This record gives sequence, structure tokens and C-alpha cells, in this order.
Amino acid sequence: MSALNIEIDTKAFRRWEKLYPKQVAFVSMKAINKIALDIQKATIANLEKKFVIRRKAFAKRSIKVTHFAKKPALYADIEVISKGAHPETFSKFEEGVNAYRAKRSRRIAVPVPGFHPNKQKVIPKSKRPRNLKNSFQITTKAGHDLILQSKGKKRRRKSTIAYSLEKQVRIPKVLGFYRTANGIMSRKWTQTFAAEFRQAILTAK
Repeated sequence: MSALNIEIDTKAFRRWEKLYPKQVAFVSMKAINKIALDIQKATIANLEKKFVIRRKAFAKRSIKVTHFAKKPALYADIEVISKGAHPETFSKFEEGVNAYRAKRSRRIAVPVPGFHPNKQKVIPKSKRPRNLKNSFQITTKAGHDLILQSKGKKRRRKSTIAYSLEKQVRIPKVLGFYRTANGIMSRKWTQTFAAEFRQAILTAK
């Protein structure tokens, strides 16, 4: 899981606190929450650029603000964690893994290009390794384990490669969660805080 905490040290605003004691905490709270939502929105947009997202609602739920800033607690938490059996669905793409190994001594079935041409759709259960009809496994001379599927009748029957069985696969660093967050903080924090502060002063009673 990748997590990010946005916290503000109000010591930098001591002189403003003396003049506007109520407004500084309120403004800080609103600015932090706006930045947190901007980071969430930008990270989701980045997901849609970097990945083939089949379930957009699932992707959106995976980038969440788990704690919004409040006046007594001026910080926000943002996490990349997915519901279900695989909470690291997206977060593992933040750090990257050079050797993501199969669990329980099993191997990872990687579909070969062309086996499932429509990347926008989830591979149906009937085409998954365990349920694939007329399939069989071979080991090539080079030591590669493959799952093949036979199609056609009798003499016209042909076998095509469906999956490659790998002990480990590489997971690249493509999420860019921290990079996105740092970019937004450096570009937007000052102007967001200033805008909220001006609004607070104008409406102060």
C-alpha cells in the first residue's frame, strides 16, 4: 500500500494567528482538503492514462482520502489501496518490483498477445487457464512452460499458444503517486492557501 500524509506546520503563520486566530486554522483545514482532493483526482486521471481500466469505479475507490483535515488535526491522509483480496492492485506499481513471484510455489499465467484481443474487457472465466477447453501444457526445448489450446476438427485442428507460465514477472514503476502529489503541492499550495485566506478575511465577522 502507498500512503501519503499532508500536514501543515502553522508556526509559519504565527503573525497571522495573532491577527486572525480563528481564520488560520480554518483556512489551513480547507486548503489541505482541497489539495488532497486535487491529488486524488490527478492520481485517478494518471491511472486511466497508464493502465487499461476495465472497472473505472474500482479504480476510483482505490485512490481514497482516508482522513480529511479538521481544525484540531491539520492533516489529510491519501492512500492507494484496493478492496478485496488484492489490496496492492495499483500500489505495487508505485515502487515497482523487479521480480514479482508467484505465491504458494505456483506460476503466473501471462496471456500472450492476441489471445484476448479486447483489452477493455475482463478475460471471461471460460478463457482462464483452469477453464480453458481443449488446452494442454508443454515445455519447450528452451525450458519455457506454455499452455496451448487446440481448435478445429481432426486434420484441420491447430494449436495456438494461450498463456506463458512464469515463475516471476517484472512490475514497472508507472503509478507516479508521490511524483503527482509533490507536483501538486509545489504548484498549488501557496495559491490555494492564499485564496482561502482572502475569502476568510472577506467573510470574517
